[in-house]
Amino acid sequence: MEHKPHISMLMSREQLMTTIESIIHGHWEDSFPRNYETPYNLDDRDALIKQLCDAVEENFPTPHPTAIS
Repeated sequence: MEHKPHISMLMSREQLMTTIESIIHGHWEDSFPRNYETPYNLDDRDALIKQLCDAVEENFPTPHPTAIS
């Protein structure tokens, strides 16, 4: 089977973004326990995850389809 480094890089990139999301979710819940008196802002959490994942995508862009073949 032919080794395609771009596939490995894309899989690693996706795993990194999944790991970022998991770390932020865990940290957010530990730092801002959910209760009715002090609800935490999930929009802020999700915006942070998006910003970090966008940075990953910017630094590890998807190869153009013609560059893959």
